[in-house]
Amino acid sequence: MRIGRRPRHAAPPRLVPRHLHVARHRRGKPWRSRAFVAVTLVLALVGSLTLSVRALSPRPAPLQSSPTASLGAWVSGDSSAPASQLAATHQLEATIGRKLAIGHSFVPWGKGLGSLPAANVAEGRTPLISFGDGGDPSGVAKGSYDAYLRSLARGVGALGRPVLLRYVWTVAGPARDAPARRGRPWSGSAVVAAWRHVHDLFASQGVRGSWVWSPDAEVFAGAWGGVNRYWPGEGYVDWIGADGFNAGTCDGGSGWTDFATIFRAFYAWGSARTKPLIVSETGTVEDPADPGRKRAWYLDAARALAESMPRIRAVVYFDQGGRCDWRPQTSAPSLDGFVRFARDPFFGGSGDAYQPGPSTTSTSTTVAPTTTTRAPTTTVPSTLPPVASQCAASGGVPIGTGDNAQSVASAHGAGTTYLVKAGTHLRNFSVQPKSGDTFCGEPGAVLEGGRSLQSAFSGRATNVTLDSITVQNYNTGRQRGAIQPDTHASGWTVRNVSALHNYWAGLMAADGMKILGGHYNDNDQMGIGGNAATGVVLDGAELARNHLLHDSCDFEGGGFKWDVGQVTIRNAHVHDNQCRGLWADINAHNALIENNLIENNQAEGVFYEISQDAVIRNNKIYRNGLDGRNWYWGGGITVASSFNVEVYGNRLSGNYNGITGTQQTRTEFTPPTHLLSGYSVHDNLICAIAGEHATGVISDNGTSFATRAISFTRNTIQSATCQ
Repeated sequence: MRIGRRPRHAAPPRLVPRHLHVARHRRGKPWRSRAFVAVTLVLALVGSLTLSVRALSPRPAPLQSSPTASLGAWVSGDSSAPASQLAATHQLEATIGRKLAIGHSFVPWGKGLGSLPAANVAEGRTPLISFGDGGDPSGVAKGSYDAYLRSLARGVGALGRPVLLRYVWTVAGPARDAPARRGRPWSGSAVVAAWRHVHDLFASQGVRGSWVWSPDAEVFAGAWGGVNRYWPGEGYVDWIGADGFNAGTCDGGSGWTDFATIFRAFYAWGSARTKPLIVSETGTVEDPADPGRKRAWYLDAARALAESMPRIRAVVYFDQGGRCDWRPQTSAPSLDGFVRFARDPFFGGSGDAYQPGPSTTSTSTTVAPTTTTRAPTTTVPSTLPPVASQCAASGGVPIGTGDNAQSVASAHGAGTTYLVKAGTHLRNFSVQPKSGDTFCGEPGAVLEGGRSLQSAFSGRATNVTLDSITVQNYNTGRQRGAIQPDTHASGWTVRNVSALHNYWAGLMAADGMKILGGHYNDNDQMGIGGNAATGVVLDGAELARNHLLHDSCDFEGGGFKWDVGQVTIRNAHVHDNQCRGLWADINAHNALIENNLIENNQAEGVFYEISQDAVIRNNKIYRNGLDGRNWYWGGGITVASSFNVEVYGNRLSGNYNGITGTQQTRTEFTPPTHLLSGYSVHDNLICAIAGEHATGVISDNGTSFATRAISFTRNTIQSATCQ
């Protein structure tokens, strides 16, 4: 840390803007994510569900053999008709590219089974059938409804497949709007007697089903007299479940509640027994005061499951509107968070974020009358050639998927080569290497942090090599990476590594690091962070679809952000990041940015800010800066309060602005004085600008550019695209 400065990359004090340009020239437009097509979604289900044949054995259903949990949903569709519900299910499955594992349906008291469970069976989903809401437990226990229940049991038996049966799931009387519990609590003894009677009646009909006992989550915390009074007994229950919702202030709700708080008491009670656990209904509403809060709720839920609730083997979402709107598509941020939740590795997913389909367009974000259509490129494969591994075909100390990687590394001296075996290394790979160590991955070697481990590689060792490894889902913490050497741990080579879906960044650079090929994609905040390192070379990597889940683009995010040090970036494909593509900030120097393809980033393609001495040349820069920023921000290339920068030979098309320069009074990181000076822009092709300003410089503090060495020469500007 330099004397007299805040820590590098430190978050700013409250109420102090991190970058002064954020506070100016914003015409009232808030930050917003790329527009999404409105679609009806239900929650993705992954993995298989093992059910017992309850009619043949009093023993509880076994836990799944799969290490991942199952995911399910009730989806209401546009109407109560099964065809509408099934169509909504198909729409989700087409969107996420996989079948649901559980299809939830409700049977009104006194009505038949309906066609939805059979449709779920035919299409490969396990039915979760909820019934009994509305039937008086005392009458049920006395046999008053046996004729109806036998008919219902025969309908279930006719499905010919194991099912999940959830009888009388609320102990607070009939619940017409499921999460908004109403009525006087039923007698505990009546509920227990009714449950046992229905269970035995279904068994007598030969029904193949596992029984899901799932009162409201608050019952486990003591509501309605506490959970023990409603417990039917070990022999009558196969799965222990709970229903719980974050209603905020909707419909008399008590306030915003996170997933872990809702289900904490249930998890503690259920974990003391041998039964598998299921969240049988859950959902969240929007917070009108915070558009991103619903998305954050989903992401926090995924983390809570992985880190503190691993015994939960299934989660079923309640996808329905009404007085309180639990649907995931209530906003674009909500939808993004919901699908990330559905694809979380806890459920066997890849962690991918939602991406718009082929028909997606974004509306104009400029104040000019022009409307810009933006074709999606998120599914286009990288144009980068793969970087060949330099690992030997055999040899090295093996680290197997069941090994504790740190224990293996600790048992050997510096300079050892390790062979990371193929397969998923689940929550057991967090290593501080010794100097000179090499870690070579077999094809298919995946280091899976499970959102619990902080880093895969870290520490002070020098001259470490990482080759052909995937590093994903590490819970790095703020401003850290899944690969996190100390800043001055010099000489690392990171070759053909994929760092994906990590909490903040995929990688934080170190002095002299060579990042060769690989993919730094879909991380929560940015692909790579500079970590105040110098002498960094990035060649041939992809930085794509990194999000803004923990801080705004005004602070940190995007493809690659660095400060203080000297960086070379060439032959990279930087695309579809939610913030800037490449961003130098705070006294970066001697940067070389060349021969890159930089496209579809929501803020600037290249942003060189309060820094000095750079060459930006021969890049292809397309459709950046369309996030609603105005003034001279949002350029394909924007140089802000920086000096001695040369920009030439670049091809730009469809960006909000072309090549721009801005001068503001930037005193927070001096010396040196941050002046827009020595700025040479020449021999560039600038096409089809989407915003108000093509190319030029501007000041908001009265600067006279006549006294500065600024030149724009031999640049070609045209209205047609030149991509």
